[in-house]
Amino acid sequence: MNEKILIIGPFGNNGGRELEGSFIAKTLSQFYNVELFTTGNYYEKSEVTSFCKNISFNGVNKLLYDSNLLINILIKVLSFFKRNNLPNHFRTGNKYLKKHFKIEKLKKSILEEKIKENNIIFICAQLSSSYMKDIINIAKFYNKKILFRTTGTIKERTFEDFEFLKKVDIFIHHSLNNVNNFEKFYYKHTYKIIDQCSFIEKKLLRNSPKKGRIKKFLVLSRLSEEKGIENVIESFNCCTNKELLLICGDGVLEKKLKLKAKNNPRIIFKGFVSQDELPDVFKEIDCLIISSTEEAGPITGIEAMASGALIISTRVGAMKERLDKDCFWYDGSLKDLEKKIIETKNLDIIKVNELSISIKNRYLNYNSKDIISGKYLDILDEAVKY
Repeated sequence: MNEKILIIGPFGNNGGRELEGSFIAKTLSQFYNVELFTTGNYYEKSEVTSFCKNISFNGVNKLLYDSNLLINILIKVLSFFKRNNLPNHFRTGNKYLKKHFKIEKLKKSILEEKIKENNIIFICAQLSSSYMKDIINIAKFYNKKILFRTTGTIKERTFEDFEFLKKVDIFIHHSLNNVNNFEKFYYKHTYKIIDQCSFIEKKLLRNSPKKGRIKKFLVLSRLSEEKGIENVIESFNCCTNKELLLICGDGVLEKKLKLKAKNNPRIIFKGFVSQDELPDVFKEIDCLIISSTEEAGPITGIEAMASGALIISTRVGAMKERLDKDCFWYDGSLKDLEKKIIETKNLDIIKVNELSISIKNRYLNYNSKDIISGKYLDILDEAVKY
């Protein structure tokens, strides 16, 4: 097909949005001409290109630096006095340039040209991400179809003037939870629900269903406040004797959490774990703990499902829709988490195996790559027709 699709959003170096954007790009590129574009700093090795190395990827800051000779020269002069390893195009946000050269106006002109080149604008971002209003208004002015894949949790109204959102043709959400939040804070809207899949599906599905008692628990998360990891550590400090807790991830709370766990040799911090390492991590553990208060997915829940790990989780993001009764739900409190940890470790091996198989089947029936890819293609086919 000749339709050109621009997948645009604040794609950084690595993270869930980058991997999802890459998956969407790869899926749509089977039938459409696809281009990736970041509204933030451009990283040459960004994970947004993980699954689609041959798809064009650029960014507003890099394009401004490359195409504007005056800005290019000025940034080179500025970088001479500020010697570090940052790429020059990262400096387009320099205060001096912003003040004297109308940088934001130049960036919006670049966005306009990029949008004009494409038939469909596929946004992958939070509602409050930079340039969303500009992108939507420009796209609608040029009569482009606009699809908006929301990332993150919609938990409050982040701006009062939201009329521009009504110009979006269709929103795509991870879960009914985000749909309800959108309509609570904004308005009734046209939407589709498309959950996530695992980007390392084949490797995770090779992991056999769990067959033994629950002895090893996992937290796989950014180490930040909203993830609720302090509660998990406190639970293991209080209510377990032999079970291990692996904590995989890094973040601003790392030192604080390690201090909280320093007297407990059964709590092991593994640091950041790459996608390639995840299948081995899930093979090693028995149960994933999701203690977050704020998630759209999370993708870790999907990875655990594909692997067949049992799951203790708050009713966050899409988790309730994914697992229904095949999960040990807890209310976010320390007391309830302790109760669920005890409940899982007391399961007999037959029940563990049954649950593990059921969780794997849920993934295969609702969240496999083929199913999620098909949903994206259906939406694009519909957008092209109408």
